[in-house]
Formats: sequence, C-alpha cells, structure tokens
Amino acid sequence: MGSSLVRWFGTAALEVFPVPSAFDRACARLGWAQQSTLCLSAYGRPLGAVLVQARVGAQLLILGDGELGLRLGPALTAMGLGESRITALSQMDGGAESRLDGLARAWAETVDPITTWAVTVEADPDAKLAWPGLRREPFGLPDDAFKHDGKITKREVRAVSLSALLSAPGGGLWDIGGGSGAIGLEWLRSRPTGQVFAIEPHGERRGFMARNAARFGLGTDPRDPFIISGEHAPDAYQSAGFSPDAIFVGGGLSREGVLDGAWQALNSGGVLVANAVTLEGQAVLTQWREQAHGDFSTLSITRGEAVGRFTGLRPLMPVLQWVGRKP
Repeated sequence: MGSSLVRWFGTAALEVFPVPSAFDRACARLGWAQQSTLCLSAYGRPLGAVLVQARVGAQLLILGDGELGLRLGPALTAMGLGESRITALSQMDGGAESRLDGLARAWAETVDPITTWAVTVEADPDAKLAWPGLRREPFGLPDDAFKHDGKITKREVRAVSLSALLSAPGGGLWDIGGGSGAIGLEWLRSRPTGQVFAIEPHGERRGFMARNAARFGLGTDPRDPFIISGEHAPDAYQSAGFSPDAIFVGGGLSREGVLDGAWQALNSGGVLVANAVTLEGQAVLTQWREQAHGDFSTLSITRGEAVGRFTGLRPLMPVLQWVGRKP
C-alpha cells in the first residue's frame, strides 16, 4: 500500500513510519532468514501466480485469508508436492495469536482471516524422481521437465536466452513461437510478479503448453499470469493486454512484421532475444541487424550419448542468437 501511495502522491506528501511486517514476524517465529524466503501475496492474485514459485526446498511466506490452505493444499498435492509443510500464523502479536501446522495433502482447516501462511516445499517421493520440474535451478530445467514434440528451446540455449531476457527491468514477457512454453514458464519462476503472453498457432503445441503450465500450478484461473494465444504473430500482438519488457522470438521469424512489430511494442529499456536455427531465419536476423543495433552470437551444443557400451559426442543444430536492448 505504501508504494502505491508514493506512486500516486509522491514522497514529499507522505511520512512513512516503519513497523515490523507480517513477513518479519513470521520469519522470527519460524527461525527463517528473510533474505532466503520468498515473500508473496495471494490477495487479488490467482493462486497460480504463487504456485509457479514452488520448488523443492523453497520456503514461501504468503499473505492470504483463512481459507487459503483449503486451496493451497490440494493444488500442491496435484503438483506432486503433497509432503509440503504448511504453517498458518494467525493474528501475530495480537491477543488471539495462534499457530497451526500440517501437511499439504491433509490440510482441511479454516483459520483466522488475518493469517500469514508459511510453506516449506517438499515433493512426494515418487514425484521427486518422476518430474525434474520440481528442482531448485533458477532456470535451465532439463528438457524432459516439459512435454514437447522436439520443438523446444534446448536446456543450454534456454539458459543463455533467459539470462539475457532477465536483464530486462520489468516482469512482462512475450514468447513468440511458444512451443512447449518452457521459456515463459521458467521466466515466471524467476519473476514472482511477472506475466507471460505466449503465442503458438500450432494446436498440438498449445496443448503441450497448457499441460506444462498445469504442472507448474497454472491454467485453472483465467487471471493466471500465463496467457496462451493461438493467433499468428504479429496479428496476436494486439490481444496481449500488456506492453512487454522482454520479448523472446523462438519461431515465426520469416513471417512479415514479426520482428518489426515486436520491437515497436517493446518498452524502452526492454530486451529482445531472437533465436534462429534455419538458414531462412538466420537470413532474416542478419537483415534485421541493419535496423536495430544488437549483438550476435552462435550457440553450439554437443551432448554426450551412448554409443554401444561407449560414449560419443553428438552435436545439436547450431543456433544464431540476436540480443538487442531498446533505447
């Protein structure tokens, strides 16, 4: 609230008196270090915006009402995180302060409306082995963390691409040629207040994207920060609903207006990353360099594979990457 008032009226019109926050009080009671705790709010936001941050070993503090646990427990359980420990800290420093502990898979309690929820994320034994999407890596999850048909930005290239995208100052990403949704979903894991507009005209790949989003706790609420569009770029840009701070172009480079329209829509200071594998796409990027200044690099990945009882190195298709920051 304080930051909103400052934005509306300016610092000169306000005098702010600092007091311990609910997060401060919760960390003190739990013995958690706040700098390594992810502090979130479920007020006015879909639950998916919180769930996408869940990864094994993470500590979450969530502001929410007394019924949040009834939604949070089943949702975590559906993600394979039913062993997560939930603590409801109600009316801290009040006359009726209380604490209730339990597991996500068994939570069935409604508590006081003034509650801070603490979650220590733990995977069910089978889920921990079955799905690498529960790992703690900030980004660059294994390719098999996502359902896909082979059209996926490979793990190593994805990590490099996201490192450039995440240098953008804001939280809004357009993912053009979304494929499996891997770029957008990993963006949200790194940007707790972020939002993604993913463009994918291929129906089967949109299905993969929706299934992958569900595995990260997204897709059950139309307000979720992961929006999937079936239109072609650049026609889809008009329905994004927000101006992007970062844009990833992983497909559709040869369509007229894709890069021009994306660059025009990009916020000042924003970052555009475009990857091309085909000669046609690389030709488009080479010509694009004349219109917008940026940096080229070639990403060549070689992976070890079994060759009988030995191991050989098999190269993947090289990727030409262009990264530009809008003035």
